[in-house]
Amino acid sequence: SGKAEITIAREQAGGLKPDLLASLKSDADGRLVVPTNESTATQFLANATDAAARKAFYVSLNQRGGAANVALLEQAIALRDESARLLGYPNWAAYVLADRMAGSPQRVESFLANIDTALKPLAAEQRAQLSALKGARLQEWDKAFYADIARKKQFDLDPETVRQYFPAQHTIDAVLAIYSGMLGLTFTKADDLPTWHPDVVGYRVRDTASGADRGVFYLDLYPRPGKYGHFANIGPTSRRVMPDGSIRPAGNTSVGNWPQPAPCKRSRLSHGDVSTFFHDCGHGS
Repeated sequence: SGKAEITIAREQAGGLKPDLLASLKSDADGRLVVPTNESTATQFLANATDAAARKAFYVSLNQRGGAANVALLEQAIALRDESARLLGYPNWAAYVLADRMAGSPQRVESFLANIDTALKPLAAEQRAQLSALKGARLQEWDKAFYADIARKKQFDLDPETVRQYFPAQHTIDAVLAIYSGMLGLTFTKADDLPTWHPDVVGYRVRDTASGADRGVFYLDLYPRPGKYGHFANIGPTSRRVMPDGSIRPAGNTSVGNWPQPAPCKRSRLSHGDVSTFFHDCGHGS
């Protein structure tokens, strides 16, 4: 399927913010190369004024992996179904839900049907409002763009302006300070910790009151080829005494997809980026 990216002519870059534009490379023909991943999606689809560019981005973003991923998904579904039936269940959903609060696929389907009944009229109304704003039928690659326009008109709120209040390092320091106060832990950046990529930053974690070692915490916050694309908390791994008597500290990692900063500039985060980071740091606690 190749790299997940599109190329656009420079005249198709209207509406894109300076920080995103500065982070983009050019190909041999002078066209802009736009990575299609979670770190660029919100900014591109909400701000690009060129509808053809938005469509190309949306299609590329949602076809990552292509036919190879479809084949893997079909294989996984078949193996799950086989596993469930071998264990005496009619399907995978029945197996997964057997020991959970919902209990059965039928109860989940009923719950989702009730949600549909309650929310579909509101969703249709909001979509109609965005279609009216566009003056034509709303396509999927139009939603973020016209929702952003509606948000600015209705609430006088520009999400890109909000980014100015959340430079990446300031946000990291502020969130860790909050968790430090809540949990009684001290996070100390440690450049000597081994990492798997230059973007990764390690912290030693100690109990604030006693100074006792509580492990290590890593931040791997920017996308790169081959890396997991969503935000996630990986771990924790527990503290362990190794056969040679050394101690492997407890470890945890927050893996992210923040917008890659342009050269010599700081990454600035959306409100959604910040709330997601705060949420995932909670998993690490």
